[in-house]
Amino acid sequence: HNTALVDSELDEIGQALPELNDMALSNLTSLTYTSPPLSQPFTMVGPGALDVQLSSLEPATDVYAVVADVAPDGMAYPVATGALRTSFPNVLPSCSLSDAQGEVVDPCNDFSQITNASPGTTRTYQVELLPMGNVFSAGSRIRLYILGTPLDQIPSLPGLNTVTLGG
Repeated sequence: HNTALVDSELDEIGQALPELNDMALSNLTSLTYTSPPLSQPFTMVGPGALDVQLSSLEPATDVYAVVADVAPDGMAYPVATGALRTSFPNVLPSCSLSDAQGEVVDPCNDFSQITNASPGTTRTYQVELLPMGNVFSAGSRIRLYILGTPLDQIPSLPGLNTVTLGG
């Protein structure tokens, strides 16, 4: 099997069973941010990053980020994902991609050293979003889901995570 065939098969399964692509099941365990309806089409292409200030009751947990295209009927379809174990908070500037203003848009996380957080301590994490390509239609909304450790990652403990907004 090559990757293109596997991706094609997954697309067929998603089209036959659209509820598998629906993000509604994540609404119960995620923090979400949704834009207003778009007044014109918007193209999102390339790498991305989520900068998030987070504390957890666990010394190591996970941060999952999902960007979704929310159709006018409310159905949300994932278009980009990223994940980071909080024990790897450091970014390597030498292999990260930055924009013209110096903001990291594609972080290269440093997985060479485990650095667990003290429970309850807020740290900033840069979660790499895998490269995306999507045209959001006029009337659609863009939604960001922030999730913790999913149940399928057990025995890794899910942590009670707190996200800090603003300064």
